This record gives sequence, structure tokens and C-alpha cells, in this order.
Amino acid sequence: MSKLKYLLALIVIVFVGYLVYAGVTGHQTATFQVGADPADLHIAKVADNPLKRAKGLSGLALESLKEDGMLFIFDTSTVQSFTMKGMEFNLDLVWINNGKIMKIDKNVTAPVAGTPAQEVSSTPLKVDMVLELPAGKVNQYGYIMGQDIHINLDGAK
Repeated sequence: MSKLKYLLALIVIVFVGYLVYAGVTGHQTATFQVGADPADLHIAKVADNPLKRAKGLSGLALESLKEDGMLFIFDTSTVQSFTMKGMEFNLDLVWINNGKIMKIDKNVTAPVAGTPAQEVSSTPLKVDMVLELPAGKVNQYGYIMGQDIHINLDGAK
């Protein structure tokens, strides 16, 4: 192969690597709130593709989380399952469909070293979004099942 072909192959590999990296690390943010009080406005990282959803908040220390949580967005409403694999802290999971809180799982436990990761599911409910918050935030924010949750996806990357 000529040097030009090697150089082109290297450029393609670097470009593809960048796209994969950006797909995992480049997070848009969203705002979310229940009710109209501006004090209840919170920010979440957005996981809207398979790479970002697979990574989620795994491996992230609570102290390094700059946003209030992570919002997982799915293409269609369906039963969703999450595992706590690689989580460093406990979570509250808010299961959302069409802007309404359908289910809440509080204080889902992060795995202890050497134990299997817990799986949590929206079963039997279909959802199109899941909001992961550090444990205790659901109580702090006063969220309950059946409430409307307003989500604005115009956050900055």
C-alpha cells in the first residue's frame, strides 16, 4: 500500500474513533420540572442514543455529577430495563411516558463489589423516558406517580 493509502486509512480511523467517542461523551442537557415554580427547574444530561444509554451514569462518582441527573430518551414507548452495573451511588428512577410520571423506584442500590448488579424494570408499563436521579431526590423534589413532568430538550451541549 502506498503512503497515501496508509494516511487516508489513518484519517478514517481517527475520524470514526472521534465519532464513537463523541457519541458517548458529548451530552446534550435538558431541563425538567414538575409544576410551574422556577425553583423546581432541574438539569439532566441526555442519553439519547445506544452508546450513551449503555454508559449512563456508570463509573461516575456522585461528587463529579454536575447536573441533577440523567434523562434517557427512547425512540418508542416500550417496557424498559436498567441494570446498576458500574454504578457508584444509589439512584431514584422516574419512569415517564408522554410527559407523565408512570412509576418511581426509590433508592435502587448500587452493587457492592463481587455482587451481581440489580436490574430494575418499568414492567408492565411502557415508557419513552427514564430519569435517573441520585437517591433521595424524588422525595426532595416531591415527585409522585401520575404527575406531569415538563421536559425541555433545548439544553446546551
